[in-house]
Amino acid sequence: MDKRSVGIKKILIDCVRFWYLLVLFMILGTLGGWRAGIAYNKNVDKQWAEAEEKKAKEEEAAIELTKDDVEEVTFTKAQCEKKLSKDAMADVLEAYGWYQDRSRRREYLESSPYMKLDPYDFTSTYLQFRVVYEGESWSEKNFNSYIHGLKNYVIYNGMVDEFYPNDITAARNLSELVSISDGGKDKYDDLLLITVMKAPETEGMVDRIRNSFIAYGDKMAETYPGYKVEFMSQYQANYYNGGLNSSIETHRGNISSDGTKIEAAMKKFSSMQQAYYNMLVNGTEKETIEEVVLPGVAAKKTAAKEEEEVLPTKKRLWIMTSLGAAAGGVLAVLVLFLANLLSGRLLFRKDLQNLYGIRSCGIVRERNKKGISGMLQRAEFPDAEDAEEPAIYYLQLREAMKAADCKEAVLVGTGSLDGLKSVDSLVTMAKKDGITLSVEEGFPGELASAETVLEKGTVLLVERMHKSRLSEIDKVVHFCRENNVKIIGAVGADL
Repeated sequence: MDKRSVGIKKILIDCVRFWYLLVLFMILGTLGGWRAGIAYNKNVDKQWAEAEEKKAKEEEAAIELTKDDVEEVTFTKAQCEKKLSKDAMADVLEAYGWYQDRSRRREYLESSPYMKLDPYDFTSTYLQFRVVYEGESWSEKNFNSYIHGLKNYVIYNGMVDEFYPNDITAARNLSELVSISDGGKDKYDDLLLITVMKAPETEGMVDRIRNSFIAYGDKMAETYPGYKVEFMSQYQANYYNGGLNSSIETHRGNISSDGTKIEAAMKKFSSMQQAYYNMLVNGTEKETIEEVVLPGVAAKKTAAKEEEEVLPTKKRLWIMTSLGAAAGGVLAVLVLFLANLLSGRLLFRKDLQNLYGIRSCGIVRERNKKGISGMLQRAEFPDAEDAEEPAIYYLQLREAMKAADCKEAVLVGTGSLDGLKSVDSLVTMAKKDGITLSVEEGFPGELASAETVLEKGTVLLVERMHKSRLSEIDKVVHFCRENNVKIIGAVGADL
């Protein structure tokens, strides 16, 4: 008695029936999860910012603790050269030599047009020439001298000096981009190949180089009659220049090595040596050096590692919104559960039996709904009978009346029974078996209806599912039991 149970199936049916409530709670949950995610991430950002600020302050304090107390001491060049020993002076000069080598290498890398080329996208134009002899008496000595002179014309800047007679830098840059070779290995060959590397400095220079080389060959023919230079072919190629790449890497490695050697030497220098080195580098006559008066205190490393503060990480908003939606859905289901559990209406077939101990004769379906509503109706009350012919439930009613040894009963309900097909059907079917069923609409509110019920002494409850209020049913049940009116059963009408 006084126990009400809520079935899972009824909750699932209500989830479909009140889908809009489920969607509303999920939307609210999604918004709540999104807002909570943003607030959480802002809080995480704040904690990280505070942690970074704290760490920066600790590091700053540690740095200040390790700093040395220093004072400035000024040295002159004459003072250093007088007081430094030969070995100390030699060490400084050696370090200064590394500095000069490093400066020259860096300057060459930055200024050389050849070193600026891309070794992985290297393009050159090749000019092929042949040395022809048209004289009567060929001499190997003259041939070698003629070839040697042509090569020197290219190698030792004779040609580029003609192009830039008043610009030494431009001539030097161009000379790096033009080279010559002959086909011989152990001796000179009559085939000569001039290579012109593609660069801004050689733009438009190929024809000038070809013409100048031929003209110089003609000029040398004045000294070596019968010889001349003939142009054979010109072609261009793009390739990977491993030699250039190796050269660049070598220069970079040497610059780094020089810097390492200078840094190592400086660590061993005395204050006077450092001052003298700075004078050589800066070209000054005096330098001021900081000398340590009181060394800083270095933090001691402990064997055990300090535990780092574990800071939270940000949450992904899509995860937070998904959790919020899920929580909203669960909350909606919980609301439906509580609504069923705490509802003051007649919801379940077993309510009358569990709450009042009244035998349930079953559910009759007053009308068959269609679509999703019909599907939910059949799912909620799968064993409900049609109101026009509730055979099984009438048999239960008849057997209950036989057991109570009565031929008359009153059909009562807390709501109006007018228009219920199931009531008309029960009255008609009972009449055929000699059982008299009457209907009292006003019970228990009207005196006449109450007197009729008291006179008959037997009632059958007909209540509307989802409509009848339990508080009203309480009044009917209480009245009947207080006045010895037997309630032989109850029928639920599904509208």
